[in-house]
Amino acid sequence: MDLLHVVQARHSSREPTPDPLRLRELAFLLGWSLGLRPTEEPAREGSRRYFPSAGARFPLECYVLALRCESLMPGVYHYESKRHALSCLAECDSSARARAIYGHEWIAESRAIVVFTAMMNRTTMKYGDRGYRFSLLEAGHAMQNICLLAAALNVRVTPVGGFADQQMTRLLDVADLDELPIYSAVLP
Repeated sequence: MDLLHVVQARHSSREPTPDPLRLRELAFLLGWSLGLRPTEEPAREGSRRYFPSAGARFPLECYVLALRCESLMPGVYHYESKRHALSCLAECDSSARARAIYGHEWIAESRAIVVFTAMMNRTTMKYGDRGYRFSLLEAGHAMQNICLLAAALNVRVTPVGGFADQQMTRLLDVADLDELPIYSAVLP
């Protein structure tokens, strides 16, 4: 699809998809929205992404709650952008956890949830309190990438910013003040 058609096709959807999310679709979404952008300059290797970042600080981290994903056990995974790989953090009943964290049945029955966290110190060490704002802006840019890529693949997605913060922090096993869950993309 050309960009205009992708932008026109992009919409939020809560309608469930009966088939599991294909691993290649998840890999495509993560790689092209959060992965490393190739560069011909060896000194810049790993320093380019598909979204802007204030001062190239890249505070975003990405986790996947796999509920119904092809070739993935239900659980919590960390997306490692430098290796374009998922690392399993915990195998668990992600549906029950999603139900408790989001409070919506349609989310608990989704195929996967992509969660962005922000390592605030990466930006605040350079920009002070304004680094918090820059981290939120960056999450918005990355989310738009996921939404547009999902539209191009005809994969349903809904951005969701409302969830139980402390429960999400515990599920992801992140440090309460160092890494904050800030945004998520639900793939019903």
